[in-house]
Amino acid sequence: MPNEHFGGSYEETLVAVINWIIGANRNDFVCANEQYYLLRNSLETWPPVNCEQFLTALVQYWQNWS
Repeated sequence: MPNEHFGGSYEETLVAVINWIIGANRNDFVCANEQYYLLRNSLETWPPVNCEQFLTALVQYWQNWS
């Protein structure tokens, strides 16, 4: 996550980070120790379809926040 996406209000930071994640090539995401990719279909990772569903639901929730 590039540093320029952090700062301002918490709301601005959240929106910037989520937008960056949505636009990023998530196939390249790795865990902190760089031993595993985060999004793959294996026992150690999260299936990419689940990530996509989560991000879609998160954006819908945010857009409908009152």
